[in-house]
Amino acid sequence: MQRLVAMMQCGVCGEANDDLATTCVKCGGFLQSKVETLDLFHTLWGLMENPGRTFRTIVLARRKNYVFVLSAVTGIAIVFWLFWLLNLGRHFRGIIEVMGFGLALGPPAGIAVLGALGMAHGMISRVLGGRGGVRNSFAVLAYACAPIVFSAVMVLPLEVAIFGIYFFDKNPHPLVINPVPYVALLGLDVVAVAWTLYLLWRGTRVSSGLGRGKSGVIALATGGVFGGAAWLLKAL
Repeated sequence: MQRLVAMMQCGVCGEANDDLATTCVKCGGFLQSKVETLDLFHTLWGLMENPGRTFRTIVLARRKNYVFVLSAVTGIAIVFWLFWLLNLGRHFRGIIEVMGFGLALGPPAGIAVLGALGMAHGMISRVLGGRGGVRNSFAVLAYACAPIVFSAVMVLPLEVAIFGIYFFDKNPHPLVINPVPYVALLGLDVVAVAWTLYLLWRGTRVSSGLGRGKSGVIALATGGVFGGAAWLLKAL
């Protein structure tokens, strides 16, 4: 049986309140403090150390600091992933041009994509009986993408440094040029995506108030929307 939105009992009047409420809906009594701001590095470390508690802090925060920054860097990773998936390197004159287009298109694309996915995430949460605030969904998505941000900052430069334009062209294929680094680096990218899905699941449980199963459905559906669109582009 899936648990619906969690409730918290008021210590003054005993009224049941949403577990993210700060004041009682009946008597107005104090329940818990809002978090004013988020510290980026403390929050990222918290996602590794205790994801559930950290996502609760993110959802309770008045100011969702760094959401647009994380979305922008995630967008850079998404654009370069599409370049790789669609073998678009052949349409550019060299790696400098590839990098220029990727860095220019990435930030607005990331904000737009995560914003749209945040709306979808919130809608699915409401349909399944949970909380569905778009602002919280957007923040959960952005912070859940922290492993992808790490991949964009640490792994992507290595891929470009080792394979250059051929990483996005595959003529010749990077697997032929240098197989061990290619497989290892792609493995790190896969780990980053899997970790992001795990964090999205944990964050969804907090933001929606739903149980493990329904939160998993929301996380997979949200990720599947983007994945399906990418593979459709490849098919076309």
